[in-house]
Amino acid sequence: MNNAQLGPFNMDHPGLHDLIKSQQAAHRLVVYRGLLKDQVVVSFLDLLQTLTSYPSTVMETLNAYHDFVYNLIYHLTPGDWPDAWQRYLVTAILADENPFSRQAEYLPLAEINPSLREAARHDLTCLQQMFLTPAETIRRAVMERSGENPIADSGLNLPAWEEMRLSGPDSPENLPVLLKSINWGEDIDKVAAYYRANSTGQFQRFRAFRWEKCGEEGRLTGISRPDTVSPQDLVGLEKQQAELNINTEYFLAGLPANHILLYGPRGTGKTSMVKSLLTSYYQQGLRIIELPKQDLNDLPAILNLVSDRAFHFIIFVDDLSFEDYEVGYKVLKTVLEGGMEKLPGNALIYATSNRRHIIKELFSDREFNEIHGDDTVQEKLSIADRFGITITFPYPSQPSYLAIVRGLARHHNLELSDEELIRQAMQWEKSHSGPSGRTARQYVDHLVAESRYQRRTR
Repeated sequence: MNNAQLGPFNMDHPGLHDLIKSQQAAHRLVVYRGLLKDQVVVSFLDLLQTLTSYPSTVMETLNAYHDFVYNLIYHLTPGDWPDAWQRYLVTAILADENPFSRQAEYLPLAEINPSLREAARHDLTCLQQMFLTPAETIRRAVMERSGENPIADSGLNLPAWEEMRLSGPDSPENLPVLLKSINWGEDIDKVAAYYRANSTGQFQRFRAFRWEKCGEEGRLTGISRPDTVSPQDLVGLEKQQAELNINTEYFLAGLPANHILLYGPRGTGKTSMVKSLLTSYYQQGLRIIELPKQDLNDLPAILNLVSDRAFHFIIFVDDLSFEDYEVGYKVLKTVLEGGMEKLPGNALIYATSNRRHIIKELFSDREFNEIHGDDTVQEKLSIADRFGITITFPYPSQPSYLAIVRGLARHHNLELSDEELIRQAMQWEKSHSGPSGRTARQYVDHLVAESRYQRRTR
């Protein structure tokens, strides 16, 4: 039987019209046509094609159905049942990068080209038809064509997505736009507002990124698990943190803000403080892009990518320093100040460095072998001056180191006497890298792990 050819539904079958309408709606897409390359959407349309075409076999029917279910399950996140298809489709629509969604990020709906608005409105109506395809119709069609109850033995059933408004853990008030909409085309203003608030594509999915080179080309890669730092862990750096925070808040408010150089010896908390901004300001639309020093020539390309996005971006260059023969600083210098192209208002550069003047300066630079040798010195010193604010991180004294240890220990609720805590902290720093914020954090991390391990093994 599994190899038998089966005809399509009887033309009078009540479900056939729904399946054909969904197929036709998908092929009428214009602005959102990129969704037709999405793996789950493709398998959904393949299933509809199998159920409405002739000839097809039992095996083809079952393969198409289970291929769709597999792709849907593979891309599920916890809590998506019982309306997995709807939630997946809506998520794909709201993340889709297309001419309409990109313009909606930075333009009011009324200022988007009327033809583009109408094309998007048309597509949303088509997508709603796909959204409303009854799950029961598909289940019944598969059963009629195969004589089997698909995936019944596994305990799974295709989600009853036509009942999604009456089921699931979310109340209707908390459902994202479109899931609670009656007419998608008429609610295009809500969709546009969503893009303006949440951006699109990977900018919607990730809060931190790194710039990676693939041959000669560079690309932004989302960081799934960013190393978040709690501001409470930055003990002893309250002054530096306040200065960094207020500049960042000006930036997020759309006010004039400065590029910042965080300068100080290694292990003094510079990098951790920049990471803590993501914890404090992610909900206010802050995103961080990590740019390796060796890729500074790509800085203009990154600025072009983030321009006109819904979020504000800090481009973070860690451990910024140059040897005397390196010239990558010239691009950074031009971008910071003096280039013909204006920086986008939603991008700032924060950098850390162990060198106050960033570029290694040699005595030979001062021997004036050049006719205008002093210009060489000034060129190298001027890069640090291009940062509007320099925040200094002093190397902590031993009392400062112990204060950081005490503060971190309190934050983690360590059950250890102050005398024992300090005694061990002194031993730790002597056998490690000396007194610093990094040493203090590593010591307290060790104590936390030791304490939790002992509790588990008792």
